[in-house]
Amino acid sequence: RYSVWNRQETLPLTHFESSVPSLPLVRSLNNQLYGDCKHQELKNNLWSRASGFPAVVDFIPYYATRNGYHYWNKVVSPILKDATLKGTLIRESAKVYRKTYSRRREMTIGAGEFVPEFFRNPFYKDVTDEYLHTEDITVPVLKALPESRRNVYLAVFSNRKWEAVALGDRTSEEGEFRKMGKNIVYLPVSYPEREAVPFNYPFVLDMSGRIKFLVPDTASLM
Repeated sequence: RYSVWNRQETLPLTHFESSVPSLPLVRSLNNQLYGDCKHQELKNNLWSRASGFPAVVDFIPYYATRNGYHYWNKVVSPILKDATLKGTLIRESAKVYRKTYSRRREMTIGAGEFVPEFFRNPFYKDVTDEYLHTEDITVPVLKALPESRRNVYLAVFSNRKWEAVALGDRTSEEGEFRKMGKNIVYLPVSYPEREAVPFNYPFVLDMSGRIKFLVPDTASLM
């Protein structure tokens, strides 16, 4: 195994001079203008493509155990399938997505239903199972939801609030969620307005794929 990032860092610019017809773009990518991972992944992605490597951008929209997010460049190759990635999964992650040019399936949105900003973007797909051991789960709907509220979500606590990271398929009695990262605390929510409203208790999805609901003991407050 070796890092895709390390490969890009160690290959000298002269390595590409014989194979890349237009070098100004490659040379310009040597300039380190920004330190944020969103800018770094864009630079690395352009470098990969300008150098003839097929590459995509994968990202964690919200970490599950701390504030923040992470974006990185991934070279698409069966040889590099198991490559490690710097700074990506050091922290617990619930979901990993990939930027795409094709649209994902259309959401069915009820009258007056609010959709979180992240899920308004149709140009990504779920690739969590390429990085993590995942589980498909169902969560009962304890709090009655109106029929107009078509979508349910799982949220993680990040940036000092619950942020939706997974969109589920809703039936009248439960929400179905696919490719969920394990060892994470989730809150099942819907969005009648801009604020998330729980429809069940928070729960831990353990490493065995079992759900343990965190139900407060109101009979013993001490």
